[in-house]
Amino acid sequence: VVSIDPCTGAATLLVGLIFPQPFGGAFEGFSYDASTDTFWAAWGTTAATSDQLSTVDLSTGTVTVVATITGTVQNELDAMEAVNGSLYGRDGNGVASSVLYSVDPVTGVATSISTLPELHPRGFTTDADGLTWWAGHTGQLYTMSYSDGVSTAVGTPSTVVGDLEWLDLACP
Repeated sequence: VVSIDPCTGAATLLVGLIFPQPFGGAFEGFSYDASTDTFWAAWGTTAATSDQLSTVDLSTGTVTVVATITGTVQNELDAMEAVNGSLYGRDGNGVASSVLYSVDPVTGVATSISTLPELHPRGFTTDADGLTWWAGHTGQLYTMSYSDGVSTAVGTPSTVVGDLEWLDLACP
């Protein structure tokens, strides 16, 4: 886990991650919920298994499995966002659908909210005003409501937007 200086772009290692074994898969989604001071992660032990919903202790790097993610297209979360104690994520089959889910932070059970208008959203983030943003694989930028999953295209940035995380910081 690194912190990035918003003025210089310099990355500083905060802590290395210590995963439960076996770890042979992918770290697919992550999000920090400031309201609960919880760093959430979704990762798989192999490509053939469900993602593990986990928390990360930012002082030690220890990853603790909370639950196995179930109820999504592939029982994984390819992107996730933690907001005010609630978890949301995206999963899809990469061909015909990408679905937005709410995820129970205790059981890992996902509940479908809606189908998203693009196959591979790159990430979700919620700004200081509570507005949720996400970037599609085509470069389109969207706003969205987690209550019903309705997405509204707001434009295409002049550069491709990847994973999003809201930074409410300014350089001195």
